[in-house]
Amino acid sequence: HIRDFSGYAFPADAREAELEKRSASLTKKGLVELKAMAEVVCIERSGTKAELTQRLIDFFDKPSGSGKPVPAPAGKRKRAATPATKKAKAKTAKGKPAAKAGKASPAKKKAKASPAKGKPAVDHAAGIKKPPAAVELYVKARLPSLKEKNPEVSDKDLSSHLRDKWKGLAADKKAKYEEEHQDLVQQYETEVAAAKAKAAKPTIVDEDDSDDDEGVVGDEEEAEEEEEAEAEEEEEEEEEE
Repeated sequence: HIRDFSGYAFPADAREAELEKRSASLTKKGLVELKAMAEVVCIERSGTKAELTQRLIDFFDKPSGSGKPVPAPAGKRKRAATPATKKAKAKTAKGKPAAKAGKASPAKKKAKASPAKGKPAVDHAAGIKKPPAAVELYVKARLPSLKEKNPEVSDKDLSSHLRDKWKGLAADKKAKYEEEHQDLVQQYETEVAAAKAKAAKPTIVDEDDSDDDEGVVGDEEEAEEEEEAEAEEEEEEEEEE
């Protein structure tokens, strides 16, 4: 029991070796698991994996109280309903008066009040990837180098460590990633607007008008020929007179 624990009881000649074994065992655990252990024994959870490991070893070697009050014991659990209890409840339910006819239950009223759903709105942004947040850009940029220094730590724990570090990062160091995020947001909005415009303006396939143009030109030529013929007839009539 944690409250009865008073530190490792190693022999003096084997103490250092045993502490090294315990430290090696803790090093194999992930950062999240170490933080959970630190929370259980009420010690500081921040810091690197090595710092947390050493802090836990120091506590287990010479534990000390945190000063926090001991939580009260949990109350008694409710017993599961026995068949006899279920029958008694069923009898009580039968004895209750039935609901008045004509009055709909709240659930039914809610169903009636809700308006009929129309066609779902078209999602013009479908297929266009949303821009990542500034903190995710920071994690993506820093993760490879951090992984090289801590190959035994999982990517999940390293990413969690970087997100915690982002919270305390100076504004001038955050600016680079926030500007990159804004650029990606503008690019995303431009692509969505282009998709909306393309969906709003349908492509119309029309017939070729070349035949109609030829018909108009042909009619004009026939009219000119008729006028020339009429003019020649008038000239002939004048000569005969």
